[in-house]
Amino acid sequence: MRFFTLQSEEANETRIHIQLRNVPRTAIPSDIRRLVSRTKLQGVADVAVDYHRFSPTGRAYLTLTNSDYLRPNLTALQKSHISTFPIKAMSSSPPNNGPPSRMRGAKGRTEAVNRGIITGNGPHGGMLNPSRNVVIWGLPGRLTRAQLRDFLKDCNVPDTDESRMEIVKLHRTDDSFSIFSRHLVRLQSMALAHHLVRLLHMTYFEEGKWGRQYQIRARVIY
Repeated sequence: MRFFTLQSEEANETRIHIQLRNVPRTAIPSDIRRLVSRTKLQGVADVAVDYHRFSPTGRAYLTLTNSDYLRPNLTALQKSHISTFPIKAMSSSPPNNGPPSRMRGAKGRTEAVNRGIITGNGPHGGMLNPSRNVVIWGLPGRLTRAQLRDFLKDCNVPDTDESRMEIVKLHRTDDSFSIFSRHLVRLQSMALAHHLVRLLHMTYFEEGKWGRQYQIRARVIY
């Protein structure tokens, strides 16, 4: 508790960001918004889950419309919790999520991945248009974007046409080979992103061919 008090007392009055720690890794923005509503926070303009390589870090960020709300909100967040997790809150400088990629199309995003622009780090995973992006992993290591698109078509996923769905293969940061691969799929809407996760998560890739060698995981990036 002393740690929180010290952070509150030393909060920079010009800051407009609050970092939340000890956030459940399964929490989504709606869970955090319920916390905002329950604690009656004021002037919250944005809620963002924090990621490292598209995996939740246990942190989240609140962006305020005005620094005048910082200290009252920090006070209101004392002894707050999400589910059974006690939340620690502190003022924060603008979170660094790396330079966002504004390249269009799968080719441009692939180039961005290769150049290290898309890292999956920071609020919203460093992605534009959060809640429309899905990370899929546990797939065969040599699987190409075209092969994944064909697989999704066979699964009757809607809007798999290249003009409607972008697919980018995510490479390991150390360039080492893995028997598994990860792909970022960008869809046209939040509803389609959630539908894709429900359809694929904890299923098996081409089970008739590979058996249960490749168990698929899928996650919406918020």
